[in-house]
Amino acid sequence: MSNNNGVGKTVKQISEDAQETVRSVYKQADQARKDAVKQMFETADEIRESARTYSGEARDNVNAIARNLERSANDLNSRAIDRAEDVTETAQDNVWKSILAIFFVGLLVGWWLGND
Repeated sequence: MSNNNGVGKTVKQISEDAQETVRSVYKQADQARKDAVKQMFETADEIRESARTYSGEARDNVNAIARNLERSANDLNSRAIDRAEDVTETAQDNVWKSILAIFFVGLLVGWWLGND
């Protein structure tokens, strides 16, 4: 039975490592998203600043570009939460399938070694 204990600890460690990896990747992706949104808003502000040098239809077009960039930034920001939840759920599902497979392989190896 001590072999199963070692397998259980190994499976638990693999699970913890996988969860930590998922958290780390999510954190990096979230930071990249925040940086992109910030850059998009800053660019929209710069575009609006340059729009002051134009007049008429040209100014309207430049302001429309800035508005579209802000909309895209807002869309990226709002959709990120939904996508992050989906990614986390998928990663957790796959982690548990992998851990379950490793657990059964460990049990088989433990049983096989115990019968020798």
